Amino acid sequence: MRGLTLPIKELRDETPAFRTFVFDLPEELKGYQAGQFVMIHLEGQPKSRAYTFSSSPTEKNVFCFTVQREEKSRVVGALFEKKVGDTLSIQGPMGKFTLLSEPAPEAVFITAGPGITPLRSMIKSLKDTGHLGKIHLLYGENPQAGTPFLKEFESWGLRVERHPWAWGSEFPTEAQIDTLLQSMASDIQKTHFYLCGLGDLVPHTLELLKSKNVPAALIRSEKW
Repeated sequence: MRGLTLPIKELRDETPAFRTFVFDLPEELKGYQAGQFVMIHLEGQPKSRAYTFSSSPTEKNVFCFTVQREEKSRVVGALFEKKVGDTLSIQGPMGKFTLLSEPAPEAVFITAGPGITPLRSMIKSLKDTGHLGKIHLLYGENPQAGTPFLKEFESWGLRVERHPWAWGSEFPTEAQIDTLLQSMASDIQKTHFYLCGLGDLVPHTLELLKSKNVPAALIRSEKW
């Protein structure tokens, strides 16, 4: 899979800690699926980094990925120095964390921190392709970083629950999962669940959902 060298079309600060990089959509990336990622390589940096699409395939002319500031990361620091018109080397699309094919009356998205980026892609795709059911977002928010895309989510009618989160803290708690499930109008046996995040978030949440008798076939997850 050959890489593409693409100029940055737009830079958008979603919060003081999250920045979205916008590009014109080339032919080579058309057909990507919500939830997938690209590899980014910066000249002078020895390692490439994976960044998930925060745009949806329904946004036909552009694609985006969104990055959270990391004080100790040279790659992220170099990315945040980029300006409109600068180029990035991009390879993809890649990944199997995608939407379930069958429609569901409700969908639940659970994540914390930067794990919200592929979920924005998935949620936007559902909304644009006629999903009529309720969409719930349970988000662990670092108070200093804020919640990217929050105004969009609220304008789309999402039920957004935010809880304070820091690296290493337990999220979600069993009480938070219980409150979420009790708020749902549909049978959890017919609901789709999408989990994405760092550390123990995904395996911990999988165990919680299993204990609530959520079928494994209705859960998609991506552990970073």
